[in-house]
Parts: sequence; C-alpha cells; structure tokens
Amino acid sequence: DHARAYRIYRNLALEGTSRNATWKVGYCLDLGYGVDRNRTAAVEWYRKAAAQDDVPEAMYNLGVSYLHGEGVARDASKAAVWF
Repeated sequence: DHARAYRIYRNLALEGTSRNATWKVGYCLDLGYGVDRNRTAAVEWYRKAAAQDDVPEAMYNLGVSYLHGEGVARDASKAAVWF
C-alpha cells in the first residue's frame, strides 16, 4: 500500500530517524506513489536528504530533476554537480 508507505516514510523523515526515509518521501512525491504527484516538493525532500549526508539516491534524483527541469528550472550545470 503506497499511501501507508508514504505516511511511514514521512513520519520517520520528520522525526529525523532515517535519512533513507527522507529521500523516499521525495521519491513518492516525484512519482505520485501514495500521494498526489508534486515534483517541486519532491525536489525539496531530495535536497533535505542530500544535505543529511551521503545519500546517493537523493543526489542522483536531484541531478535528474535539474537535467529535465522537473520541479525546478532546467539547469545542466546544477545537474552535473548532483551526478
């Protein structure tokens, strides 16, 4: 159940107990798994996860977002930084 998974990930992310949960909240928002799709919010969660420590999934997804202009303005230079 994607909606349940989203709620669990979000709660863990807000508690700060799981950096993986933080990028997974972004992923759910990015793809609309268990929540309405919101790519702008997804980018914010990816940024939070990337800032926590080395979370390669969040960094990669930020790069993809910048490369394709999904949730942010298209910017190949910023994409390259995150890849």
